Amino acid sequence: MIAASLRAETAADASERSAAVDQILAATRLVASDEWISRGAARAFARCGRTDLALREIARMFDYAPDSAATTLAQVEPFVAPDQLESSLPESPAAWLAWSVRLRADGRHDKADARLAALLERWPGDLPALRVAASVAAGRERIDEVLRLVPPTLVLQETAENASLLVFRARSKGASGDAAGARADALRAIALSGGDSWVLVLAGDALVSSEPALARDYWTRALYRLLEKPG
Repeated sequence: MIAASLRAETAADASERSAAVDQILAATRLVASDEWISRGAARAFARCGRTDLALREIARMFDYAPDSAATTLAQVEPFVAPDQLESSLPESPAAWLAWSVRLRADGRHDKADARLAALLERWPGDLPALRVAASVAAGRERIDEVLRLVPPTLVLQETAENASLLVFRARSKGASGDAAGARADALRAIALSGGDSWVLVLAGDALVSSEPALARDYWTRALYRLLEKPG
């Protein structure tokens, strides 16, 4: 793959680019799912003008490494027509979510919001997408949107993975006047997450109106947790 990438970088004519493409294809045939190989292959294909092969490799990568696939798609995006890029995204919530997260990281918030909204319309029960959407809404202080995404009546399994959704449900309950329910969800979310700093912050947000002293305690604990981590 390294040799093929160098060949793609230095190719001076169509025959050299064609030889590089053959070498890249040989590399991808040797492994079924290698993130590093797939990323290098997609970039090298794009440099050789074979965006069809680049997008095919990225689509395959979305099956086993969606975040890396989204990053690679952003890297080859300048070589690809918009309709071609859209059709290359696999029909899966993981792929659409990874692309939405990548768009947001690149500062393209409107496109990220649109992709996330389309995902939730297509797969309304997808919990990873709900977590991201609720986080975005809470970060913008759009409590009505949090209430819509994670209503007080939403049934959730009490797992570590669902801790952030539980604490968003706590915020919805608090906004709906159910202080006891908000407190119970916040306490359970903190326990399930092992005292994760982000969950502590959200728990404070959920309880600030009904129990400001407890909210302040959660925020202080979150601050100490964050200060323990470099950066």
